[in-house]
Amino acid sequence: MAEIMGLQIQPKIAVKYVSYLDLMDYRLNIKVFMNKIIAVIVILPLLYGCEFWEVDKCLDRGGKWNYDDGVCEFEESAKKSA
Repeated sequence: MAEIMGLQIQPKIAVKYVSYLDLMDYRLNIKVFMNKIIAVIVILPLLYGCEFWEVDKCLDRGGKWNYDDGVCEFEESAKKSA
């Protein structure tokens, strides 16, 4: 506390000390964020891969994949011979 001309002045600025627990919370938040990023990186290719395998099965059976409709199409001659 400082005294100027008989008035006592208290500073209004509070100094916050960073504790080890505060740093742990910060690190925990970073770990949670990184885990979410990793999950997105792993899940997105799996979702895209689902369509890839459908297209692959269609082509293996002799059909052609219609990307607009998302269905496997066969020609009539291929159906009659099977």
